[in-house]
Amino acid sequence: MAINNTNMVDRMASIEEHLHSYFDSFENYHSEKYWRKEFDSVEDLESFFVDHILYIKGYSSKAIGTVLLVFEKHYG
Repeated sequence: MAINNTNMVDRMASIEEHLHSYFDSFENYHSEKYWRKEFDSVEDLESFFVDHILYIKGYSSKAIGTVLLVFEKHYG
């Protein structure tokens, strides 16, 4: 599988814009922000993830059923 680095760089530069335009924003009880989006099917979630989230550095994601959570990755 070839990685489209140009598209990845564009997505990394505008990840906050993507998250705000596609996801609802929440905070957990530690006041850490995360984004949540519910999809109609697992296939829709997978397609969105591959097209918009995959290979974005500095963020992690978790799929629970048809819900996708995205959050900043904290190293340490």
